[in-house]
Amino acid sequence: EDRLGTGASWLRIIGRLGLGQSVEQATVSANLIRQRFVAEKAAELGESSPEVARDRKQAVALLTATTGYAPERARYARPLMILSGITALVLLVACANFTNLMLARSESRRREFVIRLALGGGTWRLIRQSATECILLAVVAGFVGLLFASWATTVSLKQFAVMIVPVEFALELDARVLTFASACVAVVIAFGLWPSTRPARSAATASVCQSTSTSRSGRRRALAGRMMLITQLAMCTVL
Repeated sequence: EDRLGTGASWLRIIGRLGLGQSVEQATVSANLIRQRFVAEKAAELGESSPEVARDRKQAVALLTATTGYAPERARYARPLMILSGITALVLLVACANFTNLMLARSESRRREFVIRLALGGGTWRLIRQSATECILLAVVAGFVGLLFASWATTVSLKQFAVMIVPVEFALELDARVLTFASACVAVVIAFGLWPSTRPARSAATASVCQSTSTSRSGRRRALAGRMMLITQLAMCTVL
């Protein structure tokens, strides 16, 4: 019989809160009980015992069991956080790539927008057309990303199939996954709207025969393009 609990460090204790009692109140009560236990242990083993000295430095911390007891959560939390950070970097690089592509496409269509405006096309109509193209590209990319993520998840889980202790993950396509995918699509749209609608917004003040090689606006557009390229390469280097 291990009355002093010297060999029961592997035990996990699960309790039920009393009526109207909070986790903080239960933690205080549990630490009071532990202090009495440590005092009894010190009387039996002596104050100079290493186990008593260790127990006096420790305290009870109660965790809510709402999500269940899952040691895998503590084991994989840090790697998953690192993976989430890499995912955010990949998203930023993808947004920079998308912005550069939309900027190059919009610059090549600047003369087209000027001609359409001269033929009677409204400025807001041109802006809506450019915005629709950008949003459509982002939505299609998000849908393809979900399909790829579903396939990649299935492939990755095969690595866990060889474990002695099976690990179960809730990886169904639920509201959290759809919300995250929608947020990514919204970020991509935000990065792409400015360059895609810029020619339509500036077409009203442009001239069909304007030379963009020596104009001040042309130099500003070239500078913006170079800055976007530098940002893109910097993020790729960090990644």
